[in-house]
Amino acid sequence: MSTYYVEYDDDLYLGFLTKEFEASERVIESRSDMVYLPNLKEKLFPNLLNIQKENKYTDITVMVDDKPIKAHKIILAMQSPVFDAMLSSKMQESRNNQIKIDDFDHKVVNELIAYMYSDLTPNLEKLAQPLFRAADKYDMGRLKARCEKVLCDTISTENVLILQALAEMHNGEDLKKMTNDFITANITEIQKTKDWNAIVVAQSIKMLQETKMQVITEPGHTPQQEP
Repeated sequence: MSTYYVEYDDDLYLGFLTKEFEASERVIESRSDMVYLPNLKEKLFPNLLNIQKENKYTDITVMVDDKPIKAHKIILAMQSPVFDAMLSSKMQESRNNQIKIDDFDHKVVNELIAYMYSDLTPNLEKLAQPLFRAADKYDMGRLKARCEKVLCDTISTENVLILQALAEMHNGEDLKKMTNDFITANITEIQKTKDWNAIVVAQSIKMLQETKMQVITEPGHTPQQEP
């Protein structure tokens, strides 16, 4: 018999599976066969975060902007399949007990790791965009969904084009739909923004470059010598 945890509406329930049920990959659909664990999150997560903040029993260092963040391999692996794969293989990070992150700044990674220990995101409003990217990179679905909701709630004429590009790059389906709908409904105002003008200029340059390359590669074309 083995145990499993299921989360419903921010409450945790403990269940038990026999080998027969495990073999059949039983799907849990109700709480009738599970034990309610009252206030476990309130008791467990603060203690985990305190252990991390006090650097107790840490066995991995995350380096960001040449600043160390101490952590525990088991927590990183439990919360992120990407970290799990990194730490369970013979990669350099696993051998050296150090992970270097250079595509996010210290504030973002610190928030990401604190979330792993506490399930809390106190600076989400300020860091929603980079946290959304980080959650996508490290395959942290719940955090990504939380960030996406905040981003959907903050769409405006000034940021909609940036958020649309973000949604496209990181597969944010809800954000993609909401930004597309917003652009359709507010296209006149959006065309007056700096971001729109920047996109038009970038597209024009791209078209000119593509046209030039097409001309150069046409049969019989002889490049002119500059005087």
